[in-house]
Amino acid sequence: MSTLRIATTRLEDLQSLAGSGQTGIAAWGVLHALLVRELSPVHAALLAEPVANEAQGTVDWYAEGEGAAARLIDLPDTARTEVQARLDGLTAEIRSLAVRLQGRRADADRLLATALDQALRMPGPEFVHVRGSQPVLVAWAHVRSGPRAGEAALVGQAWRAGAPSTASAAATPSVTLAGGTMSILPPPVSPFQTPPRPAAWKWGGLGISALLGVLALGLLLRDPFDWFNIPVAQCRLEPGQLGLEQGMQEAVAREAVLRTELARLTADAGRQRLMCPPVLAAAPPPTPPPSADARRAEQQGGRTGKVQVILAWDDINDLDLQVICPSGGINFIHRRDCGGTLDLDANGDVAHLTPTPVENVYFEGPAPGIYRVIVDPYGMRQRPSSPYRVTVRRDGQPDLVITGLAQNGQRNRMVTEFTVEPPP
Repeated sequence: MSTLRIATTRLEDLQSLAGSGQTGIAAWGVLHALLVRELSPVHAALLAEPVANEAQGTVDWYAEGEGAAARLIDLPDTARTEVQARLDGLTAEIRSLAVRLQGRRADADRLLATALDQALRMPGPEFVHVRGSQPVLVAWAHVRSGPRAGEAALVGQAWRAGAPSTASAAATPSVTLAGGTMSILPPPVSPFQTPPRPAAWKWGGLGISALLGVLALGLLLRDPFDWFNIPVAQCRLEPGQLGLEQGMQEAVAREAVLRTELARLTADAGRQRLMCPPVLAAAPPPTPPPSADARRAEQQGGRTGKVQVILAWDDINDLDLQVICPSGGINFIHRRDCGGTLDLDANGDVAHLTPTPVENVYFEGPAPGIYRVIVDPYGMRQRPSSPYRVTVRRDGQPDLVITGLAQNGQRNRMVTEFTVEPPP
């Protein structure tokens, strides 16, 4: 199985969806590890690996598999139908995982659910590729960049401001000239012209209106036919609702009794607390001495904190350390999150290879929650496997050391997890 670049997109053509303070493609490592752990590597392979080149304004998309890659819309009808059915099944299972994560109580799980939902959004069907029998999504978590809305709004306002109203255009005659349209005004009224007198029918209409007004006022004050007597709304309970009313009154009475009992217990607890002497907290145990891998990280410039995660191995292969934290994840692309920082990344650059590599993530103020440690054999350039050691160091606790074997093709394996408790 090999990794192949299957497409390249331009940053100016697409707009990346974002959440929890980072773009969707920045969370590829976290989503890839999540899908491998919760579903399968086939589900994780659905999202092409993005590598952004900000200098050129492009994003290269990579996929694992065998053979060349093609767009789904370019395949023959039979092959396209089979791949489309496989794609529908994978996306349906990923959406089900997102629904399960959204229903959990942890904020980190709900953020991952939002990231999964955004990852399944693409600009169009032409961004679905196929390598072998595996469908691969390119430009996932992106939408097309549209025109600026401000210009359209200004044009619309200018058109409405400049257009004459229908009433004024119909009331005022006009003539069309070479330079535009000029209104024709009526002749001025002569000062010697006698103003017209109101017609007799107008006076009759005014009298009838006044008479009707007097009659309406009399009906409103006396109301002989009960026209203006609006009945007052009344609350009536149906026979089947009497039990509900009685049950509500009993619940209110029980609530009053429970509140009284709660107040009594609270007062008793306060008196007992005043009678008991304060309990002095035990002194924290001394910090254990650093291990050999911790000294290696310190010698290469790695920093320590309240929590420190170290990955060490002994060849020039390129292993990557990833830490999934409560609000996201830390890897060689997204180096800061949850109060932590990746400050050592070994053997990623072929010009600076070392046989004593070490990668280091430290947390000055770690967020409370569950942390998962992942080891990814990203580039096995010397041999197909590398023994490794993961050291987790926390204030006041002994070092936790896990050993394992990273093998080519076994990507993003979780090796351990630990919990950071909230401060007292």
